[in-house]
Amino acid sequence: MLEQLLGISMNQAWQALVILVIFLGLAWLLHLFLAKMARRLAKKTRKHLGEAILSAMHKPFIAIVLLAGIYAALLPLPREIIALRYLGRGLAMVLSLLGIYLVVALFDTVINWYRRKITAEKKDVAFSIRILNISWLTIIIIALGLAILAVLGIWGLEVAPVTSWLGEHGWRIALIIILSVVAVISLGEIVPRVIARVLSRRPDETEDEVKKRSDTLSRVLVGTLQVFIFILAVFMVLSELRIDITPIIAGAGVVGVAIGFGAQSLVKDLLAGLFVIVENQYR
Repeated sequence: MLEQLLGISMNQAWQALVILVIFLGLAWLLHLFLAKMARRLAKKTRKHLGEAILSAMHKPFIAIVLLAGIYAALLPLPREIIALRYLGRGLAMVLSLLGIYLVVALFDTVINWYRRKITAEKKDVAFSIRILNISWLTIIIIALGLAILAVLGIWGLEVAPVTSWLGEHGWRIALIIILSVVAVISLGEIVPRVIARVLSRRPDETEDEVKKRSDTLSRVLVGTLQVFIFILAVFMVLSELRIDITPIIAGAGVVGVAIGFGAQSLVKDLLAGLFVIVENQYR
């Protein structure tokens, strides 16, 4: 009867139903597991990154499992049925968009958590927040591009040249951006702690004076290293984009030499000031 009405045999219908039930069970087990983890983390007085990630990932992840189950249930069914064919493409499109959203939401959760942490602790992390804002804008642009490519590819449009380029260079650019952001944030967290530990102290010096010297040195060193990493990452990305950076490096070298000759006194004063702060020559 079902085969006469819809062109689907009983065997195919049972296979689709079993697959759907299995994925429904997986989604329910995953929901229970994530809810249990969230309750366990919520018992702690301080909100941790893990709790924020679980809260942001819970619903999208369950939705992906459910839609994946419906998509998998359609696979045993005959593709000659036009409605099922378009339904499968629609589900594939939604799954792709949800996957991209999940990654973006993960980055957004981590970035917002770090901002709240810095604000609560009143820490000075030099250019970390600005570089994070630039990275967030870059992530949004990349996510929009990937979403457009996914939709076009699912509906049969030619995107092979773009996907080929992404497979060769895209992952490298993404790795450069991620490693640069991690390096920038790590510098903002590690360098101030190291300076606070190794900074020389006098017996009559108060903790407030030591903290002021430590903060000043940290801002200078962390800011300089972060700008260097940012410029290095830009050059590496330009190289992956097949843009010749040799004239840029040569021009930057000439400008650097000119600035170096013209700002010798400024550099001397800067270095002298750093040594004064490190050795605490004046109180």
